[in-house]
Amino acid sequence: MLDITITASAFAGPRIVVEPTALDLGSPSAPVDVGASTTADVTVSNTGTSDLTVGTLFVVDGTLRGTASTDFTVDNNGCTMPVAPLGSCTITVAFSPLTEADKFGQLIIASDDADNPNTNVNLTGYVFRGARVDVPQTTVDIDGGTEVEIGQTTDFDLVITNSGTESLNITEFVLGGDDADEFTFTDTCVGASIAPQGTCIVTITFTPTSSGEKSAELSIFSNDVTLVRAMTIVVALSATATAPPVDQGAAPGSETVTPPAFALADPGGGALGVGLLGLGLILLIARRRYR
Repeated sequence: MLDITITASAFAGPRIVVEPTALDLGSPSAPVDVGASTTADVTVSNTGTSDLTVGTLFVVDGTLRGTASTDFTVDNNGCTMPVAPLGSCTITVAFSPLTEADKFGQLIIASDDADNPNTNVNLTGYVFRGARVDVPQTTVDIDGGTEVEIGQTTDFDLVITNSGTESLNITEFVLGGDDADEFTFTDTCVGASIAPQGTCIVTITFTPTSSGEKSAELSIFSNDVTLVRAMTIVVALSATATAPPVDQGAAPGSETVTPPAFALADPGGGALGVGLLGLGLILLIARRRYR
């Protein structure tokens, strides 16, 4: 009989596990502006039997191999202390694009894991490029809190800025909502090519035809690439209308009574003139009371 002895030894030592191994900063639908910044985390875990020591972190350019990246950096290294078995730590990567093109890089994590002394994380950064509609507010109180009388008008200038990197083309404004017929607009936007950081103005006019709280929506259609599908942005409009005051006439007792001409004439003077004046006043008051 042949005796076969099988022996096995458990793994001893630290073992690094990094998640994720591919990291996106920004996305195609939410890219990062040039000059802006965003961050994302990488988790380092130790599945071994002894403490894991994380060494130097390198961030290199994805296209220029061996060159340090100028767009990706380590924002925070939470792995400076040894990581106990079954423990973990976090490394935060920042993406701050300097130019418009999407960027690629690599985070290299050195450790004392004998089997994986260098663990790589592929980095992708998405950068915004294109036109962008920027309005200072998406809710507008046209009357500024002051009620507008029926038949009167009030205006509000909405300034639209192109905060993108390419020319903005606004193709259409559309008014909608419950009281859209009481709002109108004129603009300097449609048909114009608005350069980056340039502006145009849409003037919204409120002309109420009935009293009460009024609301409408102004939709802005453009070539803004961040407005997925509909390519529109909606501004909510509101205003309050009131009826004009009703003329109630002169208050009782406030009228000035002018005697008729014959009562002011005193051909004989003295008592006759006074009598005629009194008679004239009595007749005038009676006429006003019973008319």
